[in-house]
Amino acid sequence: MHYDPKIMERGKLYYRNNLVKYCIKYKNFLFGEVIGSDSYRVKVNLDNYFGVCTCQFKYNCKHAYALIEAYKNNNFIDAEEIFKNLENKSKEKILEILKNSLVRFHSFLSLIRYFSADPLRLCDEHLLLAKIS
Repeated sequence: MHYDPKIMERGKLYYRNNLVKYCIKYKNFLFGEVIGSDSYRVKVNLDNYFGVCTCQFKYNCKHAYALIEAYKNNNFIDAEEIFKNLENKSKEKILEILKNSLVRFHSFLSLIRYFSADPLRLCDEHLLLAKIS
């Protein structure tokens, strides 16, 4: 893992202070949002823990490590499990679930935007950042 010990400590603190808005595991990546001086979108590769972030530091920052902490503490949404559970449901039932979720969970709007069309598309911004880094 390529994180400075100070970054790791700050990331742990962000996690402990509930600044990880959400952490989603999809395939071998974590996707999430972490609150700092702004709201940052983060992607972490679970093969090597390389993290890309929309913050000024771009990669392996405290926001990425906060997401890793959420994962290590089993505090994440398993997107593959959700998709597996939805596979056999009718379109009407899926729409009902989404409508009910939108009403109950304000933060669910972020998830809807994140997974809007193609779950793989959600990392476009992160891929662009990775190419720049």
